Amino acid sequence: MNMDRPDLKRPKNPAGLLRRAVQAFLCLAVSAVMGIMTFGAQETASRSTGWTSPLRYEIWVELDNAGKMLRAREDIVWQNTSQDTVPDMLFHLYWNVFKNEKSTVLQESKQGSNLRGIEVKDGDWGWIDVVSLKLADERDLLPTKEFVTRDEPAHEGDQTVMRIVFPEPVKPGESVSLKLEFESKIPRTILRSGYYQDSYFIGQWFPKPGVYQEGRGWNCHEYHLSSEFFADFADFRIHITVPADFVVGSSGKLTSVTKDEANKKAAYTYEQSRIHDFAWTASPNFIKVERDFIADREVTPQEYEDTARMLGLTAGEVKLPDVKMTLLIQRP
Repeated sequence: MNMDRPDLKRPKNPAGLLRRAVQAFLCLAVSAVMGIMTFGAQETASRSTGWTSPLRYEIWVELDNAGKMLRAREDIVWQNTSQDTVPDMLFHLYWNVFKNEKSTVLQESKQGSNLRGIEVKDGDWGWIDVVSLKLADERDLLPTKEFVTRDEPAHEGDQTVMRIVFPEPVKPGESVSLKLEFESKIPRTILRSGYYQDSYFIGQWFPKPGVYQEGRGWNCHEYHLSSEFFADFADFRIHITVPADFVVGSSGKLTSVTKDEANKKAAYTYEQSRIHDFAWTASPNFIKVERDFIADREVTPQEYEDTARMLGLTAGEVKLPDVKMTLLIQRP
């Protein structure tokens, strides 16, 4: 920067600028945290009155590094909160977008999208296969399984939406418990998911029910090239087993770690309530750095008062919580 130019003068009060920058940061941070705190307060209040999530997942998944595979069991509890009687359920099987060239995304990519061109090379394909699907009472739902394509233009070879039919429809207020087993071939990294060498980013990886909308049925579209993911908020408990030398990063809070020295494996359990999705990453090459943000050390009472005055709130309302921060750095 050329400070000799008359239009680029040194600030007269750099300390004042820094203070205002800190206050601006606090305003942004407080605004974000206030939303989190309000959400948390609502969750606490709802739980104290007996509220439970209408959708709950528990998944046990193991990473096969050599085969680039996932093998998993999944328990789902879904409550019908609508006034409709629901005869079926539709699931997203997102990784089937990489299963063949007939998937909606690959077909759309070939049609001259100005967003991106998608090409899957031989050996880089991926898929997800539901190999068992039962009710909690062991009644088998797998014979009712079918792939559906309801969007236009139709891509009949797409297998990213699966439909199953219940033996008896789920009435308003009732819940249904499902037990699934699935296995997946992890694709070479593409579209927010996959692997590169021994590093993995696992997103949109498990069979996920669509969103049931009263009077309209299941909102469960195929995986499209230009679209975002739509799902119910849910409670998750995920058990991730990886080779013992792998470092794991994940959604949720780590609640337990179990080492299997004989088989050189480690299992990590993460839990989180009322989130939209669950993703994780793993690699033997991660450097993991953790730090605690301690609000009382980082923010002065005066900064709280100044920020509260600007926002029209009390100092107590703008107080920031302590936060654990995790940084994963890939080694060269």
